[in-house]
Amino acid sequence: MYKWTDADGVVHYSDQPEAGAEKLHIDAAPVGFVAGRTAAPTAQSPSAKPAGLDYQQFAIASPAAAQGFYAESVPVRLDLIPNLQSGHNLAWTLNGKPLDNQANATQFTLDQLPRGTYVLTATITDPSTNQTASSPPVTFFMQEPSRLSPLHKNP
Repeated sequence: MYKWTDADGVVHYSDQPEAGAEKLHIDAAPVGFVAGRTAAPTAQSPSAKPAGLDYQQFAIASPAAAQGFYAESVPVRLDLIPNLQSGHNLAWTLNGKPLDNQANATQFTLDQLPRGTYVLTATITDPSTNQTASSPPVTFFMQEPSRLSPLHKNP
């Protein structure tokens, strides 16, 4: 296993070496272990929202916190009650970078993400007041099947 921190301060773990990565020595994982999970997911509390952004619910429902995906599409869904209000803008960021093609979408799929750790956040902006509110961030993991993985299929 290797561990490194990227330019945005996000810590990554992988079984593939990266430039500047620290090599970690670990024992074999127990049966049923999902790589990348170091603790049980914790309940997320709603973020404080300015008064002009009156949403009763504003949280990322999918992916779940600490969820692992094996070389598959990642379904993204935002729980937003009431629906996005007229004039408000919804923007998404993945590892701090905007997902411009998903503006105002409350449901979409992330395809072909490489192996790694990802942090997803949704932000609503009211352009008339310049108020913003962000969902609690959700961290999830992209993994690729390997010969040691139970998902590996022999040719």
